[in-house]
Amino acid sequence: MTSVEELRALGFIIEMDDFGSGDSSLNMLGEMKLDIMKLDIMKLDMAFVRNETAKSLNRSILSNIVTMAHKLHLSVTAEGVETINQLQRLKAIGCDTAQGYFFSKPVPVEEFEVLALNDARLRDNRPSFPESHNRFEGLSVLVVDEDADYYSKMTDAFRGSNRVIHAEDTESAIDIINRQLSDGCVDIAAVVVSNTLRDNGAEKVVRYIRQTQAIMDLPIILAFSNSGQVTEGAFLDQVNDILCKSHPAHDVMKHIKLMVNLCSYSEQISLLKKVAYHDYMTGILNRRGLDDEIIKLNPTDMPIAVCLFDMDNLKEINDSLGHARGDWAIKSFADIVKSVLGEDNIFCRFGGDEIIAIIRNCGDREALSENLGRVLHDYTEMFENNNLVIDNLLISCSGGAAIWETRGDSYGEVFDRADKALYKAKLTGKNKFCIWDEDM
Repeated sequence: MTSVEELRALGFIIEMDDFGSGDSSLNMLGEMKLDIMKLDIMKLDMAFVRNETAKSLNRSILSNIVTMAHKLHLSVTAEGVETINQLQRLKAIGCDTAQGYFFSKPVPVEEFEVLALNDARLRDNRPSFPESHNRFEGLSVLVVDEDADYYSKMTDAFRGSNRVIHAEDTESAIDIINRQLSDGCVDIAAVVVSNTLRDNGAEKVVRYIRQTQAIMDLPIILAFSNSGQVTEGAFLDQVNDILCKSHPAHDVMKHIKLMVNLCSYSEQISLLKKVAYHDYMTGILNRRGLDDEIIKLNPTDMPIAVCLFDMDNLKEINDSLGHARGDWAIKSFADIVKSVLGEDNIFCRFGGDEIIAIIRNCGDREALSENLGRVLHDYTEMFENNNLVIDNLLISCSGGAAIWETRGDSYGEVFDRADKALYKAKLTGKNKFCIWDEDM
């Protein structure tokens, strides 16, 4: 740490590289004493940038990561920018700088010096440190109201800051939302819906949004007139706020912006927790996430099967078929385990080539044995179906399991039994599984 501070005092910039390449990035950031060891730049991993910019705005966590970095006074650099769409997306969410083939391929020092002298983008000697990024900036407000005057009022209120989209009825509102969903880019930040829409239109719009996964967290404001009664019904629990149309437009605008940013902050906390608790490659839990889920187990989940799976030949796959194929094998391995054992159970990538499955209400050893066998069979068959062979080596996996009968035993004790069962399976030859019993 002293060496880092000495380098920084000499004018060097301190950077965290490859953020987003795994759960270790958040772990490292959380463990750093940023008030002592100052960082300057967070550099986003190329694969992370590529994957997140391919998602719709409301499904990507990229904006949340950038906001988090700015709150820590870190400048953000994105690696691997190759298209104008990626660049525009990064600029829209407040990313400070970017690098990649969109700007230039790698060049010799002499060519770079000429490029640097002639390109103003490369002459800035220190990055800026934005305090925060407003999630509402540049996005749209959808107003669902048959009253053209109210739409005009809202348009005037947001003029110069946000676009206001008008839908005169339920069908038009749903059509606007569906068009944005099909384009893969929902830029609606909030929905204001009138309680005076015909045929319970307000309720239909609210329920449609809440039942559509990609937009289910959109903030919704129910607007009502002075003379009208607020519609009664269970759907009122699904709106974020209720406002009177007679409120001054400027007050309504400030209130909506505040509410959107509050909802965005809660969403950021939730999404960052998801990132911290999940394995980036497979999408299943990491060790921290597994620990959190174990705490939530209760007696009604008993008996529980604790299953450990291990890929037998990952090194050979990486060496012979390449690391990209090895990553594909790991992800496919996780998908097979989930598919066979049931998506609603608990799954964790415990190590580079190890997966843990926690199966609730599973005391039937015969059924468990059948499912373990299916995992092994389906994994090997996956390689055979894709004509992936390594010098006649059988690409396989092994499994071990133990049944957690009562709370009298701790999870740690049951895990050790499953680990012993896995070890025994490997000793008797790979592509085998074993279920722990007292004789072991």
